[in-house]
Amino acid sequence: MKKECFAVIDAGTTMVKAIIFDRHGNILGSKSIECRLSTPAPGFIEQNPNDIWKAVTETVKGAMKSSGTTPAGLSISNQRATVMPLDESGNVLYPAITWMDTRVPPMSAEVNKKVSQRTSLIKILWLKETHPDIFRKTYKFATVDAFLYHRLTGVLGSDYSNAAYTLLDVKKLRWSDNLPDVCGVPVEKMVDLYPSGSIIGEITPGASSESGLPSGTPVIVGAGDQQCSSLGVGLTRKKIAKVTTGTGTFVDVCMDAPLFELYEPMTKMFTLPHALRGKWLLEALLPGTGALYRWFRDLLGMSEYSMLDEEASRIPPGSHGLILIPLFSFAHGAIHGLDFSHSRGHIARAIMESNGYGIRVFLELMSGLGIKVEELMVDGGGAKSGIWRQMQADITGLPVISTATVEHTSALGAAILAGCGTGVYRSVEEAVGAMVRVKERVEPIKVNREEYAKHYPKFREKFLKAASELRI
Repeated sequence: MKKECFAVIDAGTTMVKAIIFDRHGNILGSKSIECRLSTPAPGFIEQNPNDIWKAVTETVKGAMKSSGTTPAGLSISNQRATVMPLDESGNVLYPAITWMDTRVPPMSAEVNKKVSQRTSLIKILWLKETHPDIFRKTYKFATVDAFLYHRLTGVLGSDYSNAAYTLLDVKKLRWSDNLPDVCGVPVEKMVDLYPSGSIIGEITPGASSESGLPSGTPVIVGAGDQQCSSLGVGLTRKKIAKVTTGTGTFVDVCMDAPLFELYEPMTKMFTLPHALRGKWLLEALLPGTGALYRWFRDLLGMSEYSMLDEEASRIPPGSHGLILIPLFSFAHGAIHGLDFSHSRGHIARAIMESNGYGIRVFLELMSGLGIKVEELMVDGGGAKSGIWRQMQADITGLPVISTATVEHTSALGAAILAGCGTGVYRSVEEAVGAMVRVKERVEPIKVNREEYAKHYPKFREKFLKAASELRI
């Protein structure tokens, strides 16, 4: 049965999901499969692209079966800054080097300054330095979305949000005029660029036989996960911020024009293309918060996050002075003020509070740029936790708003783009109005806010010092 519904492939860091949405943003069917990471050496974090593709085909079949529908179109939301080399036939020449990977090649000071924070480009330069034969054989360096578009349609292309971590001129939204010469990576090794919401191609007969999607189904260009989740919570205007608590914590606001070229080290924030045409995102990242909470849960042998949430909920705001700096991904994580009176519940709560403190740091930095935020739209796995949402409100002093699809906003954002690309909606704003629904609004609790205000300055000082040492 064919309806006005849209299939979405949500290719995350450790999970691939396929979800079918109707035109009102309701989930009709879904299926998820974990996708393993490999760590062949310290700091190396890779994935097998063929495993991603296999997970895509299986999840799409499962989602269509559970929904009982055939989608009018398909789009993609994906982990950003992961890169892989492909030959002219689309064969993978080296495993996908993920955004979490910390390998770097030796670089001159000039090159390092130009490519700082262009994490995909840094991985390409590493391949050029250590595997020159692979670099020479590479036809195109593909991001996850480009790899999947090619498998689905035969077209190697990507959108601006994913290209930002390679050679893109973020302000002009085209390949850079000078970066290729500076770093020695030809622009010819980059894929073609398409605006989010445009049709890149149609499902090929081969992709149809593997995925179950009807041949000829239009494939609409999506965007990176944070750009898609920004649409999925309705971040299309000023004075609101989108806060994602997943593997890491992301804080995004919508802008009419870019403030700087990709990354500004003094503010520790990014200017990135939005999935909404003519708009940009100002984005801040606090790495590893959700990953740290998961690590602690697994270390304790707990099967559910709710068990850890319960222990954290019994600890008062401020965790009796425990301050945690969540930069464990960079070997700069720290717990300050730990003594024998603290329990594992204190540590759990301190991890959660570090998320809220980090959000407040970035909101203050944004305020220094003249950006006023009046409310937070939250999403991600952490946003499912009521205690976590309340902490975010109490620490920042702002209302925290969650939507009906709090855990699937990236996928919903891609569905919004699919709705526009297939002509069901005339604009992204119209699609957002029809598909995004507010579920809950959490207000700050005054006494908690006052308690957090006592501890926040210590977190801010130690976090900014650690971040400065790491130059992130």
